[in-house]
Amino acid sequence: MLEFEQVPVPKDLVIEVMRFIANRADERHVDADAEQGGGVGNGNAQPPQGLGVSMASRDWTREQFEMIRASDASSVRKFCQVLTILAEASPSALSPDEVGAQLDLQGIDLQRSFGPASKWMGNRMDGDLRWPIHWQGDKWFMNEHNATLWKEVTQ
Repeated sequence: MLEFEQVPVPKDLVIEVMRFIANRADERHVDADAEQGGGVGNGNAQPPQGLGVSMASRDWTREQFEMIRASDASSVRKFCQVLTILAEASPSALSPDEVGAQLDLQGIDLQRSFGPASKWMGNRMDGDLRWPIHWQGDKWFMNEHNATLWKEVTQ
């Protein structure tokens, strides 16, 4: 089971720190997949090269989307709102501030709320913390697979 620690991070470094953590988490998944003979990301497609896309993302299943959709945890509900915004914008990428503005939140506050949501998901997805959100520079987006499934689940 994963343990989390709250660590103060200067606001201007939050995105860099989150990207570092996401990349480290992905390195662990890539190493584990390779050891099991599954290849990178359990056969999921590689992200586009040269776009600054974090590999700590993955295609989710319908069942996983349904599971988070059914949650009543406030952090997961907020994450679901983000998924809806990104699915509607797909394939365009939005900054955390652009997403936050649609939820009347600052982007930084929105990002901070993802810690508890990640823990909730990790406890229900065998510790796999890779999100259905991808990064392009300092912006977030959902690929077509995840956006389509999320829209189907939320209709």
